[in-house]
Amino acid sequence: MFDFNVQVLQNNQLTTVNLSTYLKGKTVIVCPAVKFIQRSTLEYFKYIDSLLDTHRLDEILIINSKEDKFFHMLVKSYFPRFTTVTDRDQSYIKKLRKIKKIDQDVEELAKNWSFQQVFQNGEELGFWEQPLSDQWEHLLRNKKAVKLIINLGSWQHKIFKKMYNERYKVNLWDLKHTNFLYLKPESAELLHTIGPRFFYFNLFHNQQLEKVLFLNKAH
Repeated sequence: MFDFNVQVLQNNQLTTVNLSTYLKGKTVIVCPAVKFIQRSTLEYFKYIDSLLDTHRLDEILIINSKEDKFFHMLVKSYFPRFTTVTDRDQSYIKKLRKIKKIDQDVEELAKNWSFQQVFQNGEELGFWEQPLSDQWEHLLRNKKAVKLIINLGSWQHKIFKKMYNERYKVNLWDLKHTNFLYLKPESAELLHTIGPRFFYFNLFHNQQLEKVLFLNKAH
């Protein structure tokens, strides 16, 4: 499926490997390095990192489809157990875009497409993604995700309601960076507790993903 070369950081050196060959004999999760330094994203990746302790996984691959010489060191500074992958030719995104029949431009996908893809021995076991448009509509249809947010507490419930009421004034999903919300003390709790549940409502504490990993472990 992914018969092309990428660069993987191994022993502090970039090594060129064939991705299809690299995935053989392993159970891995692949996630893109989208908006990595945003605090909500870091909270989300803490969850991804925890799966190495709770499920039988060989690796978690964080793939970067943009040229960034500091990407590997940045990710490793936060999550040393992640395997970082650079795909300069954007072959992974292009292939996945074709398989999943996505219309958006490759460059836009490289910047904004958040997903989880699980492989066992090179075969896909599951795929989950954040919607690339109509996010409020998708979120409100996800009753479990909404319940998790509003059950955080009355304060968080009020913040969530305010976010919804102002959705036509400011679309938070369109913001290039959301860390500025931390500058307001009253917003710090938003990003810490609501943030990953809001921006990654399909992916944060993904029970479907965990079920797939559990069933794989059972076998």
